[in-house]
Amino acid sequence: ATATTPNVWGDRYNTSVTVSGASTWTVVVAITAPQRVSTVWNGTATWDSSGTVMTMRSNGSGNTFGFTTMTNGNSSARPQIRSCTAG
Repeated sequence: ATATTPNVWGDRYNTSVTVSGASTWTVVVAITAPQRVSTVWNGTATWDSSGTVMTMRSNGSGNTFGFTTMTNGNSSARPQIRSCTAG
């Protein structure tokens, strides 16, 4: 999985993640607190109890998903892909 940040604004930014090699996938993404994800698209997201680790599963919308992150005062951190698995 490859992540890019095509859109950055003062208080938020978009991340686009492209998964190669599988039509169904699960990607785990870590966000740096106090940042929070406000919107996701092209996948189904669940969160751990801290609210900083997102598990995104394919929902039939293809191999690219994205999300908007509110910076909440930390504008320099970017999400980290922890794992990417097929199926």
